Amino acid sequence: MKNRTISKFSKITFISISNTTLSHSNASLHINKSLIDEWSVLNKNATGSFSYALIRIDEEGNNEYVYYLLENATIYSNEQDVQIVVNKLPEPYLSSAKISKLDDKLNSKLKSRINKLKAFDELGLNLSSNYDVYEIEKENYKLEAIRNFQLVKE
Repeated sequence: MKNRTISKFSKITFISISNTTLSHSNASLHINKSLIDEWSVLNKNATGSFSYALIRIDEEGNNEYVYYLLENATIYSNEQDVQIVVNKLPEPYLSSAKISKLDDKLNSKLKSRINKLKAFDELGLNLSSNYDVYEIEKENYKLEAIRNFQLVKE
């Protein structure tokens, strides 16, 4: 059961660089950086910037949390509203009791590939670019969040 004692924002709005928006009303926002079940509540009058973050929105009238995986996001809050500036709008996820074995296999492969690419870089072998490592780490973060919180696309 969701805890409804946290203060709510009137509006939480995602704004992409192409000026498209997605909003939630009367909701609280929780941030997770470590991908374990430790959530920080977004305070009023706060600013934050995240390379990667998983956020959870508790919207009044909704019996389930809605999750979003953020990449390169900046969050601004005032007394009533939150704005989350992102490159592109994130996809909403819900928690599910089922977990895909395919995601676990893919996650293991990605971790292995990251370790290999880092090893090549440490040896001075130019077999990978920083872009490759960045893209793999980004995908790994997403898969780890999906696995740890049993998320499915809404």
